[in-house]
Amino acid sequence: MRPVAEQGQLSAVDTAAESLVTWRFASPYVFVGGLAVARYDGVGTAGLRWQCSRNQKTWTDVEAELIGDELTASLDELLSPLRQPTYEFWLRLLWQGDIAVTGVAFDHDIQTAALSAPELQGGKNVIVYTDDSEEERQVQITHQWMERSDWHSPTPPSTAIFPADGSVVQGTKLTFRWSRADDPDGDEIADYHFELSEYPDMRWPLSPNFEKVISLTRFAGTATYELPYHGLLNSATSYYWRVRAMDSAGVWGAWSKTFRFETRATGVPRDLSLIATGDGKLELRWNPNQQGSEAVAFKVYGSNERGFSVSDDEQLIFCGRGFMKTIEEYDAIQVESDAGVFTKNSGNLCSRVVDYSLQVVGPDLTLPNANKAFYRVVAVDAAGNESGPSDYVEVVRPHIYNLAPNGHARRPYVYSPRLIRSIGDLRSRNDCRAAFWNVEHVTFHPVRLPPGLKQHPTTGMIYGVPSDAGTFEIVFDVSVQASDDTEPLMKRIQQSASFE
Repeated sequence: MRPVAEQGQLSAVDTAAESLVTWRFASPYVFVGGLAVARYDGVGTAGLRWQCSRNQKTWTDVEAELIGDELTASLDELLSPLRQPTYEFWLRLLWQGDIAVTGVAFDHDIQTAALSAPELQGGKNVIVYTDDSEEERQVQITHQWMERSDWHSPTPPSTAIFPADGSVVQGTKLTFRWSRADDPDGDEIADYHFELSEYPDMRWPLSPNFEKVISLTRFAGTATYELPYHGLLNSATSYYWRVRAMDSAGVWGAWSKTFRFETRATGVPRDLSLIATGDGKLELRWNPNQQGSEAVAFKVYGSNERGFSVSDDEQLIFCGRGFMKTIEEYDAIQVESDAGVFTKNSGNLCSRVVDYSLQVVGPDLTLPNANKAFYRVVAVDAAGNESGPSDYVEVVRPHIYNLAPNGHARRPYVYSPRLIRSIGDLRSRNDCRAAFWNVEHVTFHPVRLPPGLKQHPTTGMIYGVPSDAGTFEIVFDVSVQASDDTEPLMKRIQQSASFE
């Protein structure tokens, strides 16, 4: 039963029936915990209790503690359990009998990036409140902050050491350095906040890579920040950056002046394509970018991971729970922790060339990372500066890149088709199930084989003892399917082999 609200309190209309009030909470950020407090007036608790729901269908009693005239419930164990982030939930307060609820309070915790939430700043702040209530409302908003006249903020860093203000720099994987700030109170400088923008007014950062609290990076304790990758900045472009300091008392200082620099680097290679050159061979071709400095060499990278990151050196790759095809397969795996699986690879550089092409698929290639499903190209200029990686180009699959060998009649024969397939990519599906999804699974079906031979349905191996001499067709279908909810891709392979 819905209670009646009079004189700032909630009372039961019928003390013999159960009363309840429901509140809905929603946020663009994930709820990770909270408290619900009900203050009441009366004898006994009269069944006063909190319940929580994520769908308004199933309600769970929340364990609560009664202290004086307040019933406090903790939501820490109910909101956002493992792999189930909570963006919306409902709370309801229930009671029965002759008591009055004289106040409620909610204190919820959300998870957000350190720099994404709004904050008050020194000077004038404009704060706007809106709601969707159509009726009259009574809302009281209280802003609380602390002012300390005995604290003095650090002075802004005065000098851009690199890139120097107004300079032109070579390359795009830059290490920013600035002069250390000073603190009028003699406190140590505990942290720096770095921002880079394409706008002189610094209206917003270029991307999350360009707004960093330095203590949260590997450069903690220094007046330094290095960009993680080549190609995050464009060539022949002006950029703007600034820094502010925080002292050991937690007081942030004002921003430094806005520094400007311009980049010089070679452009990202364009128009990647894979051209068939016969017998299953493929040649990767591209065009140099006309923007930026002239490229004198190119680095080709190959991987079976869709959307892969280029790397010359060994990588430690997070794989989530591994390689998965279905949600049921994911949930059936028993793990001791959700730390995930990591695997090492030796990088994915294929070759460095000066031409605009490279054979990347073929049975006799000895290049590392050849015969892969995906390729990218990076340009290098005369100063050794690298561009960012190109978009990837992919091999149309299924693709067999070796031919059936000839053999001898009445002798054992084996042909193992070499197939290119993708291992998918790391993604999160259905409430934070992180894994490599869309791993391609292959099946083979023989159409016409020489007498005496048969084909394995999953490896594709053709084997046996040919009974007759002569030249025979070898025809089979191969299909690739990335997941149960996608259509398989099928191709008919037609070859021939001779048996003496």
